[in-house]
Amino acid sequence: MKKAAVFLFLCFLVSLFLCFSVLTVRADCPETDYDCQIAEIQKVIDALKPAHERNKAELAELKTQLASLQKKLDSIAVKLKELEKSIFEREVDLAFQNELLAVKVRSYYIKSQRYSPLLLFLSSSSAQELTRELIFRQQAVNQDRLMIIQIASDLKELEEDKVTYEKSQVSLAQAQKQVDERATFLEGEVEKVESAIVSLTTKQQQLLAQKLASLNLPATLGAGPLVCVDDRERDPGFRPAFAFYTYGIPHRVGMNQYGAYGRAKAGQSYRDILNAYYEGITIEKKPNINIKVQGYGEMPLEQYLLGIYEMPESWPIEAQKAQAVAARSYALAYTDNGAKEICTTQYCQVYKGGNKGGNWEAAVKATEGEVAVHSGQVITAWYASTAGGYTFLSSDVGWSHRPWTKRMRDTSGDVGNFADLQGKAYDNDSPCFYAAQGWRKEYNKSAWLKSEEVADIVNVLLLAKEDPSTQKHLPQVDKPNPDGVDTWDAGRVRQELSSRGITPFNGVSDVSVGWDKGLGRTTAVTVSGDAGTKTFEGPEFKNFFNLRAPANSRCLILRKSDKIKPVKSKVLKFINPMPDIYVAKDKKPTKPKVARPKAIKPKATKTETVAEKMKLRRTTNPLTALAIRPKKVFFETQEKEEKIILLARRHQVTNLRWVLITIVMFFLPWFVTGMFPQLVSSLSFRAVVILTWYLATFSYAFEKFLKWFFNVNIITDERVVDIDFPFILYRDISTTKIDNIQDVSAKTGGFARALFDYGDVHIQTAGEQREFIFEAVPQPDEVIRILNQLVLEEEQEKLEGRVR
Repeated sequence: MKKAAVFLFLCFLVSLFLCFSVLTVRADCPETDYDCQIAEIQKVIDALKPAHERNKAELAELKTQLASLQKKLDSIAVKLKELEKSIFEREVDLAFQNELLAVKVRSYYIKSQRYSPLLLFLSSSSAQELTRELIFRQQAVNQDRLMIIQIASDLKELEEDKVTYEKSQVSLAQAQKQVDERATFLEGEVEKVESAIVSLTTKQQQLLAQKLASLNLPATLGAGPLVCVDDRERDPGFRPAFAFYTYGIPHRVGMNQYGAYGRAKAGQSYRDILNAYYEGITIEKKPNINIKVQGYGEMPLEQYLLGIYEMPESWPIEAQKAQAVAARSYALAYTDNGAKEICTTQYCQVYKGGNKGGNWEAAVKATEGEVAVHSGQVITAWYASTAGGYTFLSSDVGWSHRPWTKRMRDTSGDVGNFADLQGKAYDNDSPCFYAAQGWRKEYNKSAWLKSEEVADIVNVLLLAKEDPSTQKHLPQVDKPNPDGVDTWDAGRVRQELSSRGITPFNGVSDVSVGWDKGLGRTTAVTVSGDAGTKTFEGPEFKNFFNLRAPANSRCLILRKSDKIKPVKSKVLKFINPMPDIYVAKDKKPTKPKVARPKAIKPKATKTETVAEKMKLRRTTNPLTALAIRPKKVFFETQEKEEKIILLARRHQVTNLRWVLITIVMFFLPWFVTGMFPQLVSSLSFRAVVILTWYLATFSYAFEKFLKWFFNVNIITDERVVDIDFPFILYRDISTTKIDNIQDVSAKTGGFARALFDYGDVHIQTAGEQREFIFEAVPQPDEVIRILNQLVLEEEQEKLEGRVR
């Protein structure tokens, strides 16, 4: 029955494949309910993740099983062929077998009937002959009987084999079909799982991008020097304390500007630098075509390059040359050889007009016409200020694939730990190479978190993984819920976890990270506390840290754009988040004994804000038209800790008209009475007229002075205030937050304005707020500089960390 056993084993293997099922997930979410959609997507990803994580190993194993099964099917098919041939051969002999059976049966019957023991005894001559005859006759009978049994058995087996063969033929065909279909289906499913996870992850990131669309991380050095604070030197006033640090900002694709600085210091040429950051490029010369520059009209490409402000002029000339080639390549590719217009901000490249001069002018002229080319096309040479020791492919951060981007460890040697990275990274001179992102005023303006705050973030992550539909209730508790639902505080989150049979954390005692030293990515975050130890994937911990962390604490996030800052498409991508975590349990937050790279210091002190720098220029004259940090000046809606940075009035020269009118009015009575004494003969009446005239003159001058003195524009460290007195007894106060400012510009014109350096400053705000205008204020360029610096500080404090 060996063949039947093989057949049963075959049926068992086939039945195993019939146990496979297909998972389907349905989501019924409104188009605007991003949390619901994210939760449903996360469910699908979680369901598909095992296949995704083990797809290569499982596919190889399943292919091996399929190959083994196919071999068994092939073996069974061969045996069935042999059985078919055997049946055919035995059927040919069937007639002979039947005849033989009939003969043997007849012979056996005759022998059994003719046999007579008495006759045999009488005919035998001796006892020996009698015994031999008995044995011979018995053997002949037994032989016939055995042959009859064998023939009958063979005929029966033949009939059974015929039935088995017919059934096996059908089963084999069905099994072969199922195996082929399952093999094709399985390979397709594994491929679909991988593509589905990629698609779902992209969709989830797009939804997250819509919720965090207000983020606006500065990317290059075009906005000015980078200045970050090291929180390890700040005491938040509580213990234990945790800080989540990140290496570099923001996208790490293309040329690393501080890396170019480090490579230039190490003796590398600008061509070496460019080839280090861009894959498979050649440096070629292109003609000096005209390009369109927003707000400046059309100009030659080389003239445009002279006004680019993307790298400090004091840096080594080879770094400047690399920047010049990258900027020229980007401009040429972005404008499609002059067909389109290029903007003048970090959304494109920072252009301020004119000629920057110095080393930058020398670098532009030394590389005149040179661009980076890949496969015959000028590349859109992306660059950013600080890569944190690693750069990535554009596809790694969710951008469209560009073959000239590359993954690389941007260091001077191998990296085995964080100390190696901090000591060997070419961009370790960047002040923002290694920093904690975020700050809170009440804790010494630091990003330190309490043990229970980290525990709350972990609890939120545990709850969201257990029940993704709860995510809309889990944003940070100190800001309005973006979905308009109630936000669950730490106690409610613990309660929800407990109700689902999960032990929540009340406190965290230790946090550690695992990271890929080759790629520069955090792979895992492990948290220990009173609820045990939990390990999370780096990206998921980052997402929920950003969702729940208080104030503006953030793990560094990236966004998609055509170059640096996004205008239309925005996709979050998590690369290299918080690769180090500090825990302070003693008297002061301590830092590990690793080499801290020396930062390139900008002109201002590292931790100075605009307000702090202005202390050196405090204005004491109460009648000045431009007062820097004026003493004893307050306004009605000023908050307790709000600092006045600047107070501006119309330039004093604008008072010249009413001052001259007042002077004329003052001397007019003397002139009239002297020239026409006969007009008023009565001295008493003349005195009344003159006193009345002087009273009117004084009232006119006093009103003009008060309107000039009290019509002021105030800039604080938090907002812009416009106080208008259209009439003496009526005032109008308008304010806007610094982070609402979208654009600042100045309008000057005329001989007087140029001579006395005053003009109108126009402040364009977000939303439906009106435009703010500082009319005829002195030094408009200085006012714009202060406003731009405050806007930059506000953006960096709110979105990237504390920049002071």
